[in-house]
Amino acid sequence: MRSEGGIQAASRFAEVLAVPFGRVMERTTLPPVRCPIVLCVDDAEEMLGFYQSLLGNYGYAVVVAEDGAKALQLFQSGTQLIDAVILDYQMPAMTGLQLAVSLKTLDPELPIMMVAGNGPRLEAMSPFVDAALPKGASIREITDQLEALLEERSARLIS
Repeated sequence: MRSEGGIQAASRFAEVLAVPFGRVMERTTLPPVRCPIVLCVDDAEEMLGFYQSLLGNYGYAVVVAEDGAKALQLFQSGTQLIDAVILDYQMPAMTGLQLAVSLKTLDPELPIMMVAGNGPRLEAMSPFVDAALPKGASIREITDQLEALLEERSARLIS
């Protein structure tokens, strides 16, 4: 710090802030903000890594599962309060649609988005899948769709 006539630059900066000397400013504590938790289910490891990186950068907490059975186990355990699910259609042992049916049975308000290279059209998966995007959808499309689903859920839960 540079000294100017006995007054350090830092103290001059404090004067500029116009906080009266001796006044104690109250400190308010904001409630902790809970990040939405998204369960991502895909049998392709690189897709799970993509979701973790992408959604993590947008402020979401991400939980991953390599198949439907693990996803159901995570969801039913209740250790994570899942806010939304992104899943693939084609997975071994259980398709994304079968998983969506099971999840919606447990929580009918749970937003579910399918991102798949192939699979039935959204109309054929309704009411179990709320949104569908093709694999290769842009980051913007995925995050915009996820945000819209979460907002719709919040609105339904409030009313």
